[in-house]
Amino acid sequence: MKKLLYLSMLAIAILASCNSKEKEDKAFARVSTSNNPQEMRAYLDNYFEEASPEHLVKIRKNLRVWVDDSTAYANICKTKDLATKISLENEYMEKFKDGGNHKTEISNMLAKDKKAEEELELKEQKAQEELELQAERQAKYKEFKDNVVDYIFNLGNNETVSVAWVFSAPDVNGCGKGVFINNFNGLKEKFTYKLADNGDLQVKSKSGSASITFLNDGLYRGDDYFKRIYAPSYYKGCKKYL
Repeated sequence: MKKLLYLSMLAIAILASCNSKEKEDKAFARVSTSNNPQEMRAYLDNYFEEASPEHLVKIRKNLRVWVDDSTAYANICKTKDLATKISLENEYMEKFKDGGNHKTEISNMLAKDKKAEEELELKEQKAQEELELQAERQAKYKEFKDNVVDYIFNLGNNETVSVAWVFSAPDVNGCGKGVFINNFNGLKEKFTYKLADNGDLQVKSKSGSASITFLNDGLYRGDDYFKRIYAPSYYKGCKKYL
């Protein structure tokens, strides 16, 4: 009788063990392909004793990968600096190239951010080119200022002022004022000017527009040459026209 009871209890234990193992196998088959961390943790809690070491290692590894994946994704999403964000996105795509949970999202994000980076680099390049161009212009404006302030540009090689151009210093945009003097007929005609990038001067007055070509020692207006003469006193007297 005792032997029969023992055998019955043994059979029940074996059956229960088989049922438990079958349940663990089914749970492992489901959880091993799951991306749900709650299911992974529940499996480890519920089948810690029944599961084989191989099953436990597999689920723990999957859980670590999920945690790493989620942490990397969260870091990317909160990163504001574009260059740093792109670097993290590239790291993610390399680390989880065999199938990250957010691989599609990160791939799309990376393409968008690379385009934004290219646009930003182009914008910065244009801004730098504009700064360099402005620096060149300001250098030209300063050179022009040094060439015209306290100087007059007199027709021919005459030292006596007869027909002459007088220019004010240019502003930050290369614009200024001046006066054209003809002492033969008493003409004193005011004008405005714009210094072109090639160094020529575009002059506008009541008489119309004109282009003036500057040289080191004078200027040309058409075929007429006007010599540059240092005349601070005469220049000072012309300031009322400038």
